[in-house]
Amino acid sequence: ALDAMAGALNGTLGPLRHVAGLLHWVRGSPQLEPWAFACEQVVVPDFAGACGALATLPLGSAATQVSEPLGALLAELRVTLGSLLHHGLARLPRDWVRNAVALSQRAQALSLPALGQRLGELSARVQAQHAAPDTSAPLAPLFNALLALLQLHDDALDAVVAEQATMADPAQ
Repeated sequence: ALDAMAGALNGTLGPLRHVAGLLHWVRGSPQLEPWAFACEQVVVPDFAGACGALATLPLGSAATQVSEPLGALLAELRVTLGSLLHHGLARLPRDWVRNAVALSQRAQALSLPALGQRLGELSARVQAQHAAPDTSAPLAPLFNALLALLQLHDDALDAVVAEQATMADPAQ
């Protein structure tokens, strides 16, 4: 899929005429989730074959560090939840609960009480499951509620960053 996207974007597959997909704003930067490109032909990255365009592109990098405390906390929470999903309860790193509790406390300190409380509840349930596995108390509802709350906070922070960028440069 990446090779087809590179071919569509760099002109290998003909001049780019149209991009179909979703556009989101993340921390003031556009994020595109393309479904298809209209070039000399319609290119659907998920179904297109390799064209060799990706190998010709130089590698780049983007900033991965977030400087403000709320963004950093949300990014760390995303990694923490991803770790739980990736490892599962059986192979979860030993320090996961301790780190989750500390993150929960940081959320509370940054005036995010609901986020901190939900993370605290999830970490307590994970710790209880380690001590005495109980399939009648699934983690999924707590996890999903926390994930939804994380997304709401991410969206709110993105909106604030976009508004600040607009106020700083009214031409946008």
